[in-house]
Formats: sequence, structure tokens, C-alpha cells
Amino acid sequence: MIYTVWDPMARNRRMMLLIGRKEKQGGFSLIEMMVVLAIIALVVGMSLPYFGRFTGGNALRASTRQISSLIYTARSLAITHRKPYAVTFDVMEGDVAVKDAGSSELVEKQYHLPETISLEHPEGADPVGFKDDRIVFTPTGGVSGETGTLWLKDRKGNTAQITVHQSTGRLKVELDKK
Repeated sequence: MIYTVWDPMARNRRMMLLIGRKEKQGGFSLIEMMVVLAIIALVVGMSLPYFGRFTGGNALRASTRQISSLIYTARSLAITHRKPYAVTFDVMEGDVAVKDAGSSELVEKQYHLPETISLEHPEGADPVGFKDDRIVFTPTGGVSGETGTLWLKDRKGNTAQITVHQSTGRLKVELDKK
């Protein structure tokens, strides 16, 4: 029979022999971290110009959606309240608003175009193809007057046109990118 003396450090010594003479430290060195950060910065720096292409038309699309929403709101109000409502356009200021057609009172809804977007026809004509720069919806949902088109343009020359049909009041939106 073999007797051994109890040694509390024996287990630790055996582990050290299995692992090696030195304990291995976890983590990364400062140089390794700096190299990784430099690579990430390089990749991000090279990809930023490509992101600009994707976000460039967002302001034009967002403005087109916002104005379309105001036009739909005016049409819905005219049908619901059984009286004419108008969408007015201030070409110089870039303001679009929904108003009571009879009293010209603002009806909670107004939108100001961003600085990068303007009401502008690509060929220099009037960008708002409606009489008195306003679309008037009748209680039946149609447009008082004729079918007309509204033109938006961004700084890059991209255009959007919103056409409102006279009899139905429906919209047709077209985006043209350069």
C-alpha cells in the first residue's frame, strides 16, 4: 500500500506541466487592436461615397410622399365634410398646406420643403400646373378645374412629378433620376 502526503499545490503543479511553464494570458495586444481599427477605418472611408448615392434621392422621395399625403388628406377632407378643400403651393417659400377652400383657413396640415428640394419645372415652366397654384377638391373627390402636374427638383437635377386627375382626384407619381 502506498501512502502519499497531502499536498494542496500538487494539482496546480500538474496543471502547469500540462499547459506549459507559463500561464497563457487571454486578450489582444494594443498593436493588434490598432491594426484592426485601421482596417475598419479604411473600409468605412472607402464605402462612404457609395452610401451617398443611395441616400441622395431620399429627400426627393420623402418630399414627394409628404406632398402626396397632403393631397390625399385634402381630398379625404372634401369628401368627408362635403365642402371644398385646397392644397396650396407657395413656390418661392417652398410651403405646401391644406386649407379650407372657402375661407383659406389652414387645416392643421402644412409642409415646408427641405433646402435641397424646390418646386421647379425642369424646362423652366411653372412648376405648379394648377390655377392660382392650388388644387381644389370638390365634395365628390374630384378636382375643380383641369388635370394638372406638380414638379419637384433636387440639387442633383433629379425630378419628380405628381399628376392629379380632374375627375377622380387620383394621383400619379413619377420619379426621374439623372
